[in-house]
Amino acid sequence: PIYLGDVFWPPSMTFIAWLPTSQNTLTEWCWKATEATPQTLFSLGGIDALSTEEYFGENAYIQREGKKWAECRITPESERMGACEGVKDWDCEGGHKFTGPGMRKWSCWVI
Repeated sequence: PIYLGDVFWPPSMTFIAWLPTSQNTLTEWCWKATEATPQTLFSLGGIDALSTEEYFGENAYIQREGKKWAECRITPESERMGACEGVKDWDCEGGHKFTGPGMRKWSCWVI
């Protein structure tokens, strides 16, 4: 699946998407996820022109080039995940891409 989630670190919320690894740990998203703000284009796994739609609705999906590309469901994997520590220095070296606790909300499958 493709996971969609969010990181809430007041005062901001960042929307994320990522592909799981075989380990599927609670913090792998800290370095694997990409920002996926709803209705804004992002790339994932070498696929461009993706956007999340209806994130806060009941039937979220991923769109590619204006067409529904993947359907999303809330599954037993939908849960709070570990927290990321963010970057470790002013040069943005080391650490994680994101700061704060994460939530895996949607699991999506290409249709």
